Amino acid sequence: MSLGARPLAVFGVGLWCVTALAASDWTLARSAHSEVYSQAGEGSARSMALLLERLHTFFWQTAGASLDHRPPVRAIVFRSTEEYEPYRLRPSAGAYYMGSELRDYIVLPDLGPRDPQVAAHEYWHLVVHASAMRLPLWLEEGLAESFSTVRIAEHHAEVDAEIAARFRNLRGRPGMPLTGLLELSKESLLGEDRDAVSLFYEQSWAFIEMLRTAPAYSAHFPEVFTAVASGKAAGAALVEVYGKPLAVLGADLRGWIEKRKVAPVTLPDAAPETTGVAVVEPSRLVSGVVLADLLAVSGKPERAEALYRELAREAPDDPNVTAGLAGIAHNRGDDAAARQLWRRAVDQGLEDDDALYNLALLDNNAGEHEAALADLQAMRSIAPARQFAYWATTAYAANQLGRRGEAVAAADHARAYASTEDERAQAAELRMIAQTDVAVQFTRDASGQVRLVNVRTPHGSADWNPFIEPGDQVRRAEGELRAIDCGAETVFAVETSGGLLRLTIPDPRQVQMRNAPAEYICGPQAPRDVSVVYAASGAAGGVLRGLEFR
Repeated sequence: MSLGARPLAVFGVGLWCVTALAASDWTLARSAHSEVYSQAGEGSARSMALLLERLHTFFWQTAGASLDHRPPVRAIVFRSTEEYEPYRLRPSAGAYYMGSELRDYIVLPDLGPRDPQVAAHEYWHLVVHASAMRLPLWLEEGLAESFSTVRIAEHHAEVDAEIAARFRNLRGRPGMPLTGLLELSKESLLGEDRDAVSLFYEQSWAFIEMLRTAPAYSAHFPEVFTAVASGKAAGAALVEVYGKPLAVLGADLRGWIEKRKVAPVTLPDAAPETTGVAVVEPSRLVSGVVLADLLAVSGKPERAEALYRELAREAPDDPNVTAGLAGIAHNRGDDAAARQLWRRAVDQGLEDDDALYNLALLDNNAGEHEAALADLQAMRSIAPARQFAYWATTAYAANQLGRRGEAVAAADHARAYASTEDERAQAAELRMIAQTDVAVQFTRDASGQVRLVNVRTPHGSADWNPFIEPGDQVRRAEGELRAIDCGAETVFAVETSGGLLRLTIPDPRQVQMRNAPAEYICGPQAPRDVSVVYAASGAAGGVLRGLEFR
C-alpha cells in the first residue's frame, strides 16, 4: 500500500460494486506458488504468475525464506487504476499486501513495467508475515524498498531511473534524524503528510542499502537484523554492533548518499519445475467469491456480506458462498448462525479446513463434542500456525467425552507445538484433566473456618480422603483400637508397633470411616485391628482423618 509514493503493508480494502459482476471479466493463472486473478487479460495473468515464481526463488536464495507451508499467494490485478480505485485504501494507496492465518493477498492495478518492483516490495511483506517476524517499520519498509529495486532484463532502464530519482530526492533535502527514523511507527506515519512519508521510505531504503553494501557496515548487518528481529531496540543494537553513536551513523549515511549509486539486482529465473502456468477463465461465481473473501478478511464485512448475498441469490447451493456468509456471521458474534451456515456448507460438499476448524470450535462451545472431534478429524491438513490450537481443541473435546487416552495424546501434541509459557501451561492442564477426577476437599480459610473446595485426584484412586487438609503432615499406621476417651475432646487410642497413638477428633463429621460400627461406646475397647490416617502434630499424637476397621 502506498503512503505517499511507497507501498506499505496494511490490512484493509475499499468498496466492491456488486453490479461490476454482471459478467466475469477475470482471468485466472495458476502456478506452483501463486494464483493470479487478473482483469488485464491472459498475458497479464500469466506474466504475474511467472513473476511471483521468480520472486519465490529470489527470496529463497536471498533470505532463506521457505514459504512451502503457505498456500499459493493470491494476487488480484485490476486492469487499470480506475478499476482498482474502489479498492484503494486511501488516495495514496497504490498497492498492498495483506495476510491472514491461511491466505496471502497481493492487490494492485496492472502497472506494466513497474509490476516487478511493486510485487517484490509486497512479496517481502508476505515473507515477514509468513515467518512471524516482528520488525520495526524502518527495517521492514527499508528492506521492502531495497528488494523493490530488483529488475528483469527488459525493464532495467525503468529501475535505474527510479534509483537515480531516489538519490536526487535525498540529496536535495535535509534528512530525518536517525533517532526519529528508527522510532517512527506505522500509526504515527499515517498522520504524516505525503512529502514526509516519501522521505521516510527513501531514507529507510538508503539506510538499509548502506548497512547491506557499505564495506564498513555490510559484514555486521546480519547481526543487527537478528538482534532487532528478536526484539532488541534498534538504536541499542546498532550502537552495540557497530560501536558508533547514532549521530555518527547518521553522518555516515549522509556521506554515503552523496557519493553512492546502488546497482539493482536482477531477478533470477524461476526454478524450472515451477514455470508451468495454467490459465482459465473463472466463472462470475468464482471471481465473485474471491472478491467477497478479500473484502471479508480485510475488515469490510458489510460490503462482503452484500456481495455474498448477491451471489447466494444466484447460487444458493454453492458451499463457498454459504461458508462466506458463515464467516461474516461469526465475525459479528452470531455464533449460532455461523455454526448453522458452516454445517450447511459442509453438507453442501465444502472441503475447507478453515471452515471445519471454525465449526469444531463452535461445536465445542455448544457442547457438541462428538461433532467437534468429527470436524477436526475431517480436516485434510493442519496449518503450522494452527497446530497448537488444533491439538488443544482436540484434547478439550476428548476430555469432555471422557476419552482419556485420546485427550492425553492430543495434549502431548499440543505441548510439542506450544510456543509460549501460557500455551505450555494450557497443554499441561489439559493433560492433567485427562488423568484426574474432580473430588472435594475440606480446607480452612484465613480465619480458620472450614471450607469445602473442589480438587482433582488421580483417575481411579480409591483411597481419596476429602478430610485431609492442605498442609497436613499425613501419616498412616496399622494397629489395634484400645480405647475411646470421650472428654472435652474425643480421643482414639491406637496401639501400633511404634507405640500408643492418641488421635483427636475435633469434629466427628470430618473423619472418613470405613467398615465402622453404627455407634461407639466410650472407654476401653475390645481389641480390633484398624488402619488410621492422621495429621501428625507430635511424636505420639495428631488429628484423626480416616479410620478403617479390618
